[in-house]
Amino acid sequence: MAETKQFDEYVRARLMQWGRIFNLADRYEKLGTGKHMLQRLIEHRGEIPPPNVGFKPLTIPPDAMQVEDIVQALHREHPEAAIVLRAAYAGWGGTVERIRIAAYMVNHKITRRQYYALRDIAFHRVAGALMRTARAA
Repeated sequence: MAETKQFDEYVRARLMQWGRIFNLADRYEKLGTGKHMLQRLIEHRGEIPPPNVGFKPLTIPPDAMQVEDIVQALHREHPEAAIVLRAAYAGWGGTVERIRIAAYMVNHKITRRQYYALRDIAFHRVAGALMRTARAA
């Protein structure tokens, strides 16, 4: 029983880290600000500038990328569960705001009960995938 609780905490910590890296607020906030990629290409005459001049490559921690890959696979099988997981761990505000974010993303109303059920389904799918990768290693 204690092992299960520890593993749940481990999965929760991994999801929290993933949520900070793939934060929905950052993603949508940055889309409208700064220079557009086309503007950068025009400035550099259609060439991607070398690293010492231009773009810094995006670096994502491997642990967060592993969770993102799992969530993307879940999205192919059960999109609503993956969307609710994104809203729960990568969204902002309290539970009400996260339910609204999830409802907006799935394009229909989600009750509190549905939100928690889908979040639990997604949590356990991520936990199962992490357990499989831990056993394989």
